[in-house]
Amino acid sequence: MVLKSLVIWLMFILVESLNGTARILWLVPALGNGLAHQVSFAIGSVLILTMATVLGPWLQASWVQRLPIFGADRLVDGRGNMRWKLQGLLPMMQASGTDVTH
Repeated sequence: MVLKSLVIWLMFILVESLNGTARILWLVPALGNGLAHQVSFAIGSVLILTMATVLGPWLQASWVQRLPIFGADRLVDGRGNMRWKLQGLLPMMQASGTDVTH
């Protein structure tokens, strides 16, 4: 879970860095400093919203009473396995075996 969060955080940094670079290289010369900042802000907002929408399900997060629950259900070699944790730390539900499969 921490690794996935770190990967997404680094992706946000990369996208925002590219947005800032594009603003400096192309938008400022074409539109001027003030308008370039406004356009870059709008583009950055859309990029972050898009990334959050696309990458959010990859974290496999759910919410119960405003608290995040992280986990996954798996099926490996015909055996089911589920592991869900409150805030990614406290085990909430853990089960495995053929009874989980059905």
